[in-house]
Amino acid sequence: MGYYTKYDISPQFGEGVPDWSEFLNVVTEISGYADPFEDSCNWYDHEEDMLKISARFPEVEWVLDGEGEESGDIWRKTFKNGAMLSNKKAKIVFD
Repeated sequence: MGYYTKYDISPQFGEGVPDWSEFLNVVTEISGYADPFEDSCNWYDHEEDMLKISARFPEVEWVLDGEGEESGDIWRKTFKNGAMLSNKKAKIVFD
């Protein structure tokens, strides 16, 4: 069954941002998922795959957000040119 996470991705900076269908073709080629951003899934190799995907579009900075099925499992990872630039977990604070 596995652990499900809802993924959301957005290009932030750079020349060469692909159109969505071109991007999904690359995601499918590398990850095997047709669209891991449509529904929650267990994309366990998302970091490794995003390193490859970001290398294909080296000028684009990608922000990948994830929200796991457990309460509070929220994170953001940033990739560019085949490298992960940041990996941050959300902090939930009550004012």
